[in-house]
Amino acid sequence: MRNKKLIKRLAALALAGVLAAGSAVPTMADTPAAASEAALPDPNNAEASADYQLENGIPSDESVSDSDLAAFQSGLDTLAEANKAQFSDGLVGSSGVFGEYPYVEIYRLYNPNAKSGSHFYTENINETANLVLAGWNYEGIMGFGVAYDNATLKIFGNRLPIIFRLYNPNTGEHLYGKADEAVHLQKLGWKMEEASWYGVAKGMSWKLPTSGAKTKVVPVYRLYNPNAKGGDHFYTTNAGEKKSLIRKGWRYDGIVYYALHKV
Repeated sequence: MRNKKLIKRLAALALAGVLAAGSAVPTMADTPAAASEAALPDPNNAEASADYQLENGIPSDESVSDSDLAAFQSGLDTLAEANKAQFSDGLVGSSGVFGEYPYVEIYRLYNPNAKSGSHFYTENINETANLVLAGWNYEGIMGFGVAYDNATLKIFGNRLPIIFRLYNPNTGEHLYGKADEAVHLQKLGWKMEEASWYGVAKGMSWKLPTSGAKTKVVPVYRLYNPNAKGGDHFYTTNAGEKKSLIRKGWRYDGIVYYALHKV
């Protein structure tokens, strides 16, 4: 039933033209936190984005200064205001995903036919729709990330960790992590597929710019199933789900990054 409702929602948005890949985003005005454009990587180039973070130092997700936090929120509010006319319903961001721009919802899907790597996570609604139509089960929203694109790069630059998606061509598994892990796995034969979204830092408490809803920061836990053929990593923000899997024999890998949840 949930998959049918999702498909109907996708169809309605597609008819409204909001899933167009070429949605334009107004140019971001300079903000106190604006990064130097000359030094910014192409957000569509995962390798360049990873090199950018490694060269400048991967930001700590343990804390962020009050001044940076205020500048981030100011920049996000400016982006949201600039996009109100185009995204008046508050549903879509520049990359064509649900969420209150410039936040992205991170969707969790499950492949009932896979022997390993059965869960998949994406911020892309088109990718989500295609997988649901192909028989994957939609399991809901794991949490919010911050969009990683040209507009948000001008606000955050290298002040927040970028989360990368990698693919193991030998097992079919996907893995998500920061730049240092992504580069290390690439050397071991994994394919770096994309720079997916920004993680956030502890201490952040933003409001979603369209509705004004408050958010809180939550850890994203990673677990590994040592009994799965080819390996299987699982991500969750639910501490109860984490404990349940550990009791069933899954190995706890720790906190990969931090995401946002509505309060």
